[in-house]
This record gives sequence, C-alpha cells and structure tokens, in this order.
Amino acid sequence: MKKIKLSSGIFVINLFTIFVLISCKKETPFSINITNGALIANEGNYGKSNASVSYLNFANNSIVNDIFTKVNDRSLGDELQSICIDSSYVFLVVNSSNKIEVVSRKNFNEVSTIDGVGSPRYMTTRNGKGYVTCWADSSLKVLDLTSMSITKSIRLGAGPEKMLIHGNFIYVANGGMYGIDSTISVINLTSETVTNTIVVGFNPKDIKLDKNSDLWVLCYGKEVYDASNKLIDSSACELVRININSLEVEHRVTISNSEHAMILEISPDNSLLYFGGGYSFGGIYTLNVAQTENTPTKICEDYAYGFNVNPNNGEVYVTITPTYTDAGILRRYDEQGNLLGTYEAGIIPSSTAFINN
Repeated sequence: MKKIKLSSGIFVINLFTIFVLISCKKETPFSINITNGALIANEGNYGKSNASVSYLNFANNSIVNDIFTKVNDRSLGDELQSICIDSSYVFLVVNSSNKIEVVSRKNFNEVSTIDGVGSPRYMTTRNGKGYVTCWADSSLKVLDLTSMSITKSIRLGAGPEKMLIHGNFIYVANGGMYGIDSTISVINLTSETVTNTIVVGFNPKDIKLDKNSDLWVLCYGKEVYDASNKLIDSSACELVRININSLEVEHRVTISNSEHAMILEISPDNSLLYFGGGYSFGGIYTLNVAQTENTPTKICEDYAYGFNVNPNNGEVYVTITPTYTDAGILRRYDEQGNLLGTYEAGIIPSSTAFINN
C-alpha cells in the first residue's frame, strides 16, 4: 500500500483554519417563549441600573432570571416598579429611569420605549389605551398604545399609586408620596377628567373591587417625625369600604395602630381580601368581605416586600428581600398559606404579574 505523507506546513495551515472557524462562530442569541407563568419585577438598586425581570414557567416549575437583558442585550434601567400585561405587550414601568419599556408578550423582544413619564408607578390598559400613575407631577398619564405615546396628563392628588377600572371610570388611590393625602380620584374614561374625589383614610395605597361591586381601599395611615426622627403623630392602618354608587365610605376595619401594610389583593372569586406587605408589616392576612367584623386570619409569617394573588387559582406569590444587594426570594403558597415552592429571583423582587397564553 502506498503511504501518503503530509507536510508539516499543510498540517499547520489546517489547524489554523479550524481555529479561525471556531473563533468566528457566533454565540446563539438567547430566546425565550413566554407561556403560562409569572413575571417577577426585580427593582434592583437605586442608581445602579440593575433592574431585571424573572420568569417562572408553570409547566416545568423553573425560573429564568434577567430575561429582558438576555433577550435584548441591554440594561433594563433603574428601579423596575411594576409590570403590566395586556393581550399583545408587556409594559415594564421603570421608575427612576422615567420610562416604560414595551416588549412582546410572546418572546420579550423590545418593541418601544415610552419616555416622558416622570417617576411612573403603576399601569393598567383598556381598549387600546394605557393609564400610568406618576409621582413627578402627581398625574395620570394617558397613553395611545398604537403610537406608544402620551396623549394626555390628568392632575390627581399627591403620589398616585394603584388603580382599577370599573365601568366607564378609573379609580386611583392617592398615596401621599412622601407626605400625606387621603383621597381617591375618580376619572371618567370618556372625558378623561376627574369627576369626583372621595375622602378615605390617610395615604391610600391600593384598591380592589369585591363580589358585591364595593370598593375596598387599603389606607397605610400616617407617621409624622420631627427633626430628631421622633414619631410625633400617627394614625392607624385601615381598610375602607366604599359604595360604588354613592361614592361614600360605608365601613372601616382597623388593621393596626402601629404597623402599616401597603398591599391589598383579592381572591379569584372576589370574596376574600389579602393584605400585608411593605417595609415592616409582619405577615399576610385574609378577611372575608362578608364578615368584616371578624378578626383577620394570618396565612403566613413572612415580612413580605411584596405579594400578589394569582387570579386564576388563588395562589399567593410572596417576594422577600433578605438583603438589598443579593438575590431575593419568591415564595409560592396555596390559599391556606401552605408553602408550594421557593425560587431565587433578582435583586429586590417587589411584585408578580401573571401571564396566560
């Protein structure tokens, strides 16, 4: 048999060619298919532009962190306050960056960036429009979701927070920002003007509609300190029930004279209120809307930075921040407070939004 002898030069050239081909091979871009699951808003550290979004896939019970940056190859921004989901888009409300990032609901690819929203807090959508509460000028911004632009600014009370739409009206809790407010603004969606102002309790933060079409408002209460940081004035944290027809307060439930909850959620059948969350409020409690005189029931002991109730099955998603620099924790409970799962999220996870395709 005739042997073929390879020269050392050809061997070196072949090795070089292989090296070049390997070096020039591009990494496969990150992609994700968003199906039934939960999106967790991780605030990140102020001034660090390290806000992020985590995705919990219900099908395989696994979590993927920092999906916005992985998909779009850029930073999300500074302090992700909340997430709003509609039929086509996910709106990422980035507070300290004064913007809203719009991404595809299916794959999280960037669609648009809405600027000009000063210190945005929360957002909701209806019939091709978006509504965003903003602290910078205590306003409700109206967005056109076709052009992704601001069409109107409606002045509200101090520090508007969460809101809900019912009928032809939007009800906004004016949370007081760094001061004190005690009102709910009622806006007509046709005229886009404030038609009523309801006085509730000090610093309302959250609002829900129950099975009887009554409005429930969580009022944080007030805490006033002097120059030496001594508490000189305070009021109780309470739940306030409003008759949606008369717009009058019909009932009050005192939660605590010393602790102040910030979050109000409701069960899928709108019969059970959940309250808790914030910087120092211990535990999450439930209260049946038909038994307001009864003592609230504690379902978990967590000091929750935030929590949300899945509107599809009633599971409670609690976000916990052990430190403000390391990864936070997401805990999933059933309606009775039995732990179903624990997951590592991003830095300072604050809220959860649920997505179903």
